[in-house]
Amino acid sequence: MDRIMRSTEQTGDDSNTSSDEEPKEEGDESMNGSDDKEYNEQDEREVEEQNTRTEEHEDSSESTSSGESAATGQRSANTSSESHEEKEEAEDREESSSDSFGRSEEDPIDEIVRLLNDTDLKSEVMQKRTGKVLSAQSKEQPDLLNKLKERKDVVPHRETVKRWKQAGDASHKLEQKGMDTATLGTWQLQELSKAPSDEIMFKIAREAIAEKLTVREIRKRVSPLVKKAKMEASGALTDMGPRCVEIIEALDQPEKLMEQTKMVILLQDSDRLKREFTFTELSRIHEKANTAETKIEKQKRALEEKGSGYVPVINFLRLIRKTISAAYVGETS
Repeated sequence: MDRIMRSTEQTGDDSNTSSDEEPKEEGDESMNGSDDKEYNEQDEREVEEQNTRTEEHEDSSESTSSGESAATGQRSANTSSESHEEKEEAEDREESSSDSFGRSEEDPIDEIVRLLNDTDLKSEVMQKRTGKVLSAQSKEQPDLLNKLKERKDVVPHRETVKRWKQAGDASHKLEQKGMDTATLGTWQLQELSKAPSDEIMFKIAREAIAEKLTVREIRKRVSPLVKKAKMEASGALTDMGPRCVEIIEALDQPEKLMEQTKMVILLQDSDRLKREFTFTELSRIHEKANTAETKIEKQKRALEEKGSGYVPVINFLRLIRKTISAAYVGETS
């Protein structure tokens, strides 16, 4: 009985204890709910603050990048302006090297030597300006080139200095005629300076500018005229008729002479040559053909891989000499 009572009381105590603990769990749940709400609000605030910081960081990075791009643009602009200024300074130095010539108290010859040594062989502009100075100074000192030959401190070769001077002579004459020589280089001007007269030089210079002739093409047009002028000056053409002069000039370019059918037939007929030309004229033609053949032979040896192209021309020139030799039979000088 006592055992039953004690077990009953213990059971009641356990029930009371459980009933007492249940309200506590409900209170704990309500507390936990409020805590969760506070945690959620705190999380939201943290998220908002983090978003705000992210936006601020993005804004600052954008402003930084824009600032950097602006700085980069400014630096590139400064660099381009600096390069442009350096280019202008280089051009000014080139101009001052020749335009300021004669303004110092330095000895003229020493000043010319300094100008020659400072001339850049890769700059057409500087070479042409140096040539103009040499041309102008040569008028005041006709023996200028000879004086420069004696100087051991001149760096450019004497032939280079001579070429510059010749180019300067041609440039002065062409510019005085109102022609623009900007498209003509030093070598082209030098070839033009060899023309036997100013009128011929002006004519070929106009052709060179209009047709953009190379140095070799200008030389081909000038050289025959120079040879003809030398022959006229020596009196070699005074005892020759116009047809003989025409043949001699044509032999400067035998390839083109071979295209003239009537002339080729004439030069292969010894009887006609004997009737239509004097012994002196035939001697001149024979000599010219021999000179042309020698020249072609040298070209053939220099370019053996293309030598076959010269064979017809050489045979033609030999035939001319043989025909004239046949016309010599029975003739005396």
